[in-house]
Amino acid sequence: MEWDARFQIDHVGSAGSITYKDLHAEFNQGGDLEGWTSVSDISGLSAYGGNMSGTVIGQDPSIQSKALSFPAAEKDKWLVRLKNETNATTGRVYWTTDVSPSFSQSKSQAVSLAANDTKYREYFLNLEAHADWKDTITQLRLEPAENSSGGGSFSIDYMRLLDATYQHWEFSAEGGMQGWTSNQLTTSVSGGKLTGALTGTDPYLASATGLGINAERHQVIQIKMRNETNATKAKLYWKPSSEAFSENRTKVFTITPNDTTERIYTIRMDDESLWNGSIDRLRVDVAENSNGSGSVVIDYISLPIQE
Repeated sequence: MEWDARFQIDHVGSAGSITYKDLHAEFNQGGDLEGWTSVSDISGLSAYGGNMSGTVIGQDPSIQSKALSFPAAEKDKWLVRLKNETNATTGRVYWTTDVSPSFSQSKSQAVSLAANDTKYREYFLNLEAHADWKDTITQLRLEPAENSSGGGSFSIDYMRLLDATYQHWEFSAEGGMQGWTSNQLTTSVSGGKLTGALTGTDPYLASATGLGINAERHQVIQIKMRNETNATKAKLYWKPSSEAFSENRTKVFTITPNDTTERIYTIRMDDESLWNGSIDRLRVDVAENSNGSGSVVIDYISLPIQE
């Protein structure tokens, strides 16, 4: 069987206990692969234009990082922004540790991909519950098209191995609210989106408790949302474990009413004096000043880490 799949990687890495540069590869310097090498079934691996690119020439394409050293317990979230134009429906991440230094299927996790896709999508893997994500991680390997039958291309905008306190909700599992509950919203999760139809004038989503967000390291909140209501404002609430939600800990942000486009709303928290310590729970009033009708569609809610 002949293979000719091509992929591009814009950002590979993890925020870690060694250095930012060691664990985040941007490929901004032409010819600099920043420690990533082809292992098998990839030819012409090169860095240019802010991307790392290669051509798949067999059924086991993979690349791997240089030697690393960071505690698995501190970095256990894997975030990938990927456009998959092959017919592959899965990719896979492998790792080695100081205790178990060989790559193996047991030390790997698959991620489901949208096949023959024309859009970049964020794929999120929570490695915290994986029995073999432990000890000290010493190397990473990526199979970017695990089960493709050949042909097509894919492009990776970034891959980030993130802090254990990193929070990202992408609603990729059908019907899965990922711990969020709703008020005056009829909610459903399908196709990687959370849709909420308003049933009143106080619609909101509230996260689970016990988030443990380090406010100092997470000073930006991003919500990718389409607002199909007449509301022009939304409001974020936050609280520590010792208190209830209150107007003292809120921030209003502007949203586009009657919208047909998904937009990323970035809420900066570095000017909020009460955004401090450990954040236990979040609440998003998704249509603060609406007339109680219409819907909101949320692609993701994310708290990136500030390095």
